[in-house]
Amino acid sequence: MGSKRNTVIKRAIYIFIIVLLAIPVVQQVVGFAYVIPLNGAIKLAEPPILTDSTWFSGKYQTQAEEFVKDNFGFRSEFVRLNNQLDYWFFGVINANSILIGKEGYLFDLNYINEYLGRYYIGKDEINSKVTKLKIVSDSLEARGIDIIFLLAAGKASYFPEFFPDSLANVKKTISNYDDFARAFDSLGIKHIDFNKWFVEMKDTTSYQLFTKGGIHWSKYSEYLVGDSIINYVEKLRNLRLPRFLVEKIDVSILPKYRDNDIGESMNLLFPHSTFPMAYPRLSLSNENADLNVKAMVVADSYYWELYNEGLSRDVFDMGQFWYYSKEIYSQEPGWTILPVEETDIRYQVEQNDIVFILQTEATINWFAFGFVDELYDLYMDKDYQPNLELVKKHEINLIISKINLDKNWLATIIKKAKEKGISTEEMILRDANYVYESRKK
Repeated sequence: MGSKRNTVIKRAIYIFIIVLLAIPVVQQVVGFAYVIPLNGAIKLAEPPILTDSTWFSGKYQTQAEEFVKDNFGFRSEFVRLNNQLDYWFFGVINANSILIGKEGYLFDLNYINEYLGRYYIGKDEINSKVTKLKIVSDSLEARGIDIIFLLAAGKASYFPEFFPDSLANVKKTISNYDDFARAFDSLGIKHIDFNKWFVEMKDTTSYQLFTKGGIHWSKYSEYLVGDSIINYVEKLRNLRLPRFLVEKIDVSILPKYRDNDIGESMNLLFPHSTFPMAYPRLSLSNENADLNVKAMVVADSYYWELYNEGLSRDVFDMGQFWYYSKEIYSQEPGWTILPVEETDIRYQVEQNDIVFILQTEATINWFAFGFVDELYDLYMDKDYQPNLELVKKHEINLIISKINLDKNWLATIIKKAKEKGISTEEMILRDANYVYESRKK
């Protein structure tokens, strides 16, 4: 009797193990359950391509092995389980450039290195860059355009007391931020130093300006920053802009938006600990406001939520966002993305009343993302003439984006393309050219 019972138990355990091993395979083939993808810049292996050459060279087998490793069923959950166990038992974070500080505060190493002065490029280099900025600023000011530099706050400057113990004896030296701020004051560059402002009001603010598990300023901070930018421009230009009004402030222990972006990049099973954060509910007031002040923003990722909230769209007349001065984001029409290299930079800049450059401490050593250097060269070129071909290409690309977003317009074009016996793409281009030429006339 006991022997029979033992046999049943063994068989049950055996079947359980087989089923357990089979579930990831079934998930990989069928995908019967939704699995939340891992966060971060993760590149998975592509499916292998079987040819005579890849088979006999062994490349197919290697690619197949890598593909299975990266795409087996429930891989994301297994990765999260492994990361959680490493974090719980060994305090190890399986994510690049992330440090865990005291009381569970998370930091990006680049911010700490810049704060400590490890990325310092030297006083002469900084003076040279700010001198170029001054020349560009004067050139724009002569054309009625203000250039305003926004020094974004950094978490390392705001929370140095929570650095990990391993940095306790590391001495802070002069940083790029320190010397850039000094040079701005010295040469009279229009700027707002949010880094200094955040540190000064750290002990008096009603809500936290940085989160425990985030790399960017908090959602509440973004409201303060946006409001300060509007105030600064109103005083500078003696006008009234649209305002964001706080209808209510919600407080949540669960981080929203980007308030736990470092914690999310750790890819854990359970959320990283945090503290209550403030989330303003905003409305827009256009009462007696000047709606024709156009501003473009050259910035890193610190500007994203301000852009999403409508600062460029609603306050600064559908102004463009030049992300790292590489990609142009426009909310007119819709969400258009165009490469900076395919436009005439000086021409586009001069379509604005204000040019903002927003940069945080982690990237300040890459000053203005090369934007000021390019403008400097353009304004030093006495023979400069607008590149009308690039201007035309830029405008036509905007029209094409608008066509693709307008279902009725696109349907009409598809119908015309069939009637003329040409491709839809060719017909879209023809319509875009027609609209462009009509606007010129």
